Amino acid sequence: MNKVRQQEMKKGPEGPRASRAEQVEHLSPDVDIYETPTGLVLEANVPGIVKDSIDLKVDAKTLTLQAKVKPPASGSEVYQEFVLADYYRSFLLPEDVDAQKITADLDLGVLRIVLPKASAAQPRKIEVKTTAP
Repeated sequence: MNKVRQQEMKKGPEGPRASRAEQVEHLSPDVDIYETPTGLVLEANVPGIVKDSIDLKVDAKTLTLQAKVKPPASGSEVYQEFVLADYYRSFLLPEDVDAQKITADLDLGVLRIVLPKASAAQPRKIEVKTTAP
């Protein structure tokens, strides 16, 4: 199976005086991708995201993950080390992924996406029969 190829779009700093939040249009979540006998599993770290804010789509063999971050509690910022920004990442899928059977599950800030191989691409055991004389 060909490896999943990633496509990323990032926005750089918007000037020397831009704050950290203004410098980042979106974050590209860290991912781990595993190959199994039946397909691929992609795990993306998306802390601060709830299920309803995730937009996951497949279009022409491109898997796109977008997620909106809920704004923090009201109050004035005193100190910030963690930049809150929406998430965006896209991947070109191998030809043998069955896009109609992709599933996703969110648990404790980790989005797990299962990308099954098309049934024709999955290995299968062939039974050998004997003919009785």
